[in-house]
Amino acid sequence: MTDYLRPVPGGFGGDADAALFLEQMRTRLRDATPSSPGLVRRAAARPDSAAATLDALRTDFNALLAALRAAGIMQNQEV
Repeated sequence: MTDYLRPVPGGFGGDADAALFLEQMRTRLRDATPSSPGLVRRAAARPDSAAATLDALRTDFNALLAALRAAGIMQNQEV
């Protein structure tokens, strides 16, 4: 489990500690990648579908699913 937020230490000593705490939060609250955890995962942009047939819509939908899997938002299907 990723530790994004830690409690403020009991001996919190003012501005220097606040600056250090904020820097640690910036480091921990980063965007995620497929290989590392983070706060936000983003899938690759996909164009709007202009499908006129069911087969074309299936192709567009499968491309969307592939983008979600590549971003780590959705797992691959277990077969």
